[in-house]
Amino acid sequence: MPRKTFAETMQSWKLMLSESRRLLAELPELADLHAELERLLAEAQKQSDRVKKLSAQRRIAARLCKEAMAAGTEVRLRLRGGLVHRFGPKSEQLIAFGLKPRPRKIRRRTRAERERDARAKKADTAAAKG
Repeated sequence: MPRKTFAETMQSWKLMLSESRRLLAELPELADLHAELERLLAEAQKQSDRVKKLSAQRRIAARLCKEAMAAGTEVRLRLRGGLVHRFGPKSEQLIAFGLKPRPRKIRRRTRAERERDARAKKADTAAAKG
């Protein structure tokens, strides 16, 4: 059996209350249950309104948080720029601020240097054997 939505449940409670109100004179033993259902209907509607209000407040808080994060990111980038300007992009002092300094340029050996080193190593190996 599928579940009823909140609105469907409230509608069925209202219908039962309105229709049973006519029978209360004939069935006084149901008066307490009728009153209890009226009280619970009012409480459920009150809590539903509260949920809607809190949901709206949550959306507002989430939007404000997002705006603060964007503003904070902008300020952080500006502060980072000031620190890099002050200490230089390769300074190890940037690490203290959680920043990575730009790596120092590593000079790679040229092809001619690699071939020369390989020949020298080969000659050393041959001299050691012979």
